[in-house]
Amino acid sequence: MAMDAQISTLQLKLNMIPTQQILFNALARVMRRNAEETDRLAAQALTKRPRDAVEIVRTTAQFINVQSKGIKELLPPLKAFYASLSEEQRRSLDMEFSKLFDVEEP
Repeated sequence: MAMDAQISTLQLKLNMIPTQQILFNALARVMRRNAEETDRLAAQALTKRPRDAVEIVRTTAQFINVQSKGIKELLPPLKAFYASLSEEQRRSLDMEFSKLFDVEEP
């Protein structure tokens, strides 16, 4: 699973202490759950082909709702974890999350 690879990459790059690992585990659970939900929705969408314009918009709305809900659920454990990090770890996490969320660095 791609999310497990991303989580493993974060673990390697952040070199966490045990208390940070506990907070990271909570974050990783939400990340995995969000990925599973998105994968489930994508699999459902693939079974509904061919699709008309209404179904395309309906499916897009479902993806947006799932992503929005997932991001909202991600924020509390992310904030707790982020607060525990050193400046160097924060920079590293910022860079990895910019890749994960496809955000261009200035």
